[in-house]
Amino acid sequence: MNDTEHDGPPGEAELRIPLALVALVLYSGALVRFLTGFLSGFSVGKLMEGLVGLAFETGMTTALVLAVVLFRRRRQRGAGQG
Repeated sequence: MNDTEHDGPPGEAELRIPLALVALVLYSGALVRFLTGFLSGFSVGKLMEGLVGLAFETGMTTALVLAVVLFRRRRQRGAGQG
């Protein structure tokens, strides 16, 4: 299946949000949560908690993006062989 084909009814366009935009929104959301938590009241405990949360969120976002990229590549290879 390529970008122009979809499983829906004929004549209905497929809505495909760019993966880079999704990643940008998720990363910026993680950064905003870190900064608001950090700026609401400075302490070493809040800083460490915020950094751990930021590392976890960015790791999960990266894993999600990589999974989608691998899924798309595998689907393209499967469509090319079959």
